[in-house]
Amino acid sequence: MKIILLLLAPLLLHIPNNRVDISWLDGRWKGLGYQPDGIEKTWSVDLTCNTEKEDFTIQYPSLDCSGSWTIVESFENRIVFREKIKKGLDKCVPTGVIIVTRINDNYISYSYFIERYGKQYLSSFSTLKRIS
Repeated sequence: MKIILLLLAPLLLHIPNNRVDISWLDGRWKGLGYQPDGIEKTWSVDLTCNTEKEDFTIQYPSLDCSGSWTIVESFENRIVFREKIKKGLDKCVPTGVIIVTRINDNYISYSYFIERYGKQYLSSFSTLKRIS
């Protein structure tokens, strides 16, 4: 038994432990998105999160777009998501990478990256306020 444990120990050390408490993101968040490149644009952002169910719904009401986010990677105060637009595909970019960073209990920052030619470029950002 000891020999088996000794052989398995190095393997167990390499198992990633990405189970970080991200419950700080639970609730509903609202803000205004900003796109600084070219012609400056703004739009409304409405994010609803249930971390226990891994249910992340994003709406851009002023653009008439909505979709969902899937966790790619999580850290204590930052989460990387993949966004998939399901409604309003003709008005919003269909996929992207979102980085959400915790500022405090009532505010988060949101950075949206588009992918082109295998690289990610910052496209827009926002500060969202917890409303529930």
